[in-house]
Amino acid sequence: MTKKNATAAMTKSADALTEIFNFMDRKVRVVILKGDPWFVAVDLYDILFGKRSGLQTRRIVGAGEMMKVRRDASDYYSLTNLFGHKQVHLALISEAGLYKLILKSRKPEAKKFQNWVTQVVLPAIRKDGMYVRGEEKVSAGEMDLEELTLITLTRLQEKMKRLKEEKEAAEALAKFSQGIITEHLDYVTMDEGRALSHLYLPHGMKTKLSRKAAVLCRERGIEVKKQTRELNVGSNHITAHINVYPKGILDEVWGGETFNTKVAA
Repeated sequence: MTKKNATAAMTKSADALTEIFNFMDRKVRVVILKGDPWFVAVDLYDILFGKRSGLQTRRIVGAGEMMKVRRDASDYYSLTNLFGHKQVHLALISEAGLYKLILKSRKPEAKKFQNWVTQVVLPAIRKDGMYVRGEEKVSAGEMDLEELTLITLTRLQEKMKRLKEEKEAAEALAKFSQGIITEHLDYVTMDEGRALSHLYLPHGMKTKLSRKAAVLCRERGIEVKKQTRELNVGSNHITAHINVYPKGILDEVWGGETFNTKVAA
């Protein structure tokens, strides 16, 4: 298999570099973790054994030559695009494990695949840490450097556009989440407001201030919301409805009172 038979696409993030090569019209996804190549196991199975081989990989590869990554693993967040729709785990095979799988394969293209990996894939990865689709054609004289530069710039522009869209989506989600948090903190119970202000209030004082806060809300047309809580009092189960006030109202109420005790934060 010659170099001109290989093509690849690149995806890069803070924690991993993913390259997608093509071998005989079948994709081979390679993940670079800490400088080492790891091959997506299902791609290797398809080429070396067939999708329904029922291969017991753990019996072939050694310890440390196979890893499983969860979709929600924070250490490898950039690999989520490699998962299938309902796929939870992603199996990766090291370079050493790859050679063991090749030796076990009975398919005639196994030898070609090994040559392709050693002559095309690994050199492309180790040369400069990335692969640009078509770069092997420049060496073979099938593409000039200007054309490769144009392809590279186009891919970088596409990548920058995608990263910008992902950043905007992440910022929108963060803003939405902050809005929910702010809304929750803007309305608090008397006890929550007391805790946020580090105040100690005797029961009689809490009742007095609750009434005062309710009056202020009514005068200003502000809704006094309710929180429903389930309480167990002895053997009895009670459903309680607790007033929730805007924190600004509680701050105003407390500003007109004198308290003998404050608790430390």
